[in-house]
Amino acid sequence: MPGPDAAPVPLWRRARLADGPAIQAYLIERESHAAGIAGRIRRESGLAGLPIRPGGIFVSGSPAIEGFCLFTAGATVFPLAAEPAVSASFGGLRRSRTIRALKPSSCVGLDHQVSALEEALSWSPAIQNRYSIMALEASDYRPKRGPRGAYLSCRATVEDLEELSVLAGLYDREEVLTYLHSYDAAASKAGQLRSLKTQIVYLIRWQGRVVGRAQTNARAWTRDQLGGIYVLPEFRGLGIGRLVVQALIEDRLAEGRGLSLFVKESNAPALGLYRSLGFKDEGSYRVDYFA
Repeated sequence: MPGPDAAPVPLWRRARLADGPAIQAYLIERESHAAGIAGRIRRESGLAGLPIRPGGIFVSGSPAIEGFCLFTAGATVFPLAAEPAVSASFGGLRRSRTIRALKPSSCVGLDHQVSALEEALSWSPAIQNRYSIMALEASDYRPKRGPRGAYLSCRATVEDLEELSVLAGLYDREEVLTYLHSYDAAASKAGQLRSLKTQIVYLIRWQGRVVGRAQTNARAWTRDQLGGIYVLPEFRGLGIGRLVVQALIEDRLAEGRGLSLFVKESNAPALGLYRSLGFKDEGSYRVDYFA
């Protein structure tokens, strides 16, 4: 039992519609490392209202939000707690029978917060993927000259779906899927179509062939998150990735948007590219999967 001087465990509760403005303010303050969470909330609920559903959003603190945790319908969990008492804060979620009974599929967020939530709820992941979360402001952007040749970057449309679906499938198998997942070509193509309709997608062509792709995968209130960046293996090392990424960056900066992304800590070429463009490290990020 905790001693008489122990700090009380924060009370967590299911979010209400009235919490919308406070949650929006909480997420905007943290968008440099939480654009993915903010983008999901904004996409599903608009500027007002919340996706109240099984699982849903849990918060602590009132009237100001001190902790936030999103439980999606697919059992992916996004923790975003206030510092510094992360472990104690997440422990309060155990009071919910719904959460105690949850069998998560994945847990996504800052490294130490994912660890704290999993410890608090006694979850043991089968796979831990570690990333660096990075952010870019307009004042830090440093474009570089790309390769010479007949390379053309342009914004993609749904008419480019068939060609982009090939890259989407290769990207999914190389960068996303683990031994816990099986490749589904139809789902991969559907995901690319959804991106073309709801995100910003750029492609790069060489002699009429699509050889690279860069796109957003989350659009928050003030910031876009880049993702799905892929160049065919035979065209790597030529500066093509830089060209298509710069085209996407300049499109977003022209709209007054900040940018963020996460990249595997083991991917030295990608880390070097993003740092050379002006991206700054925001911390260590995790995507954990459960059997």
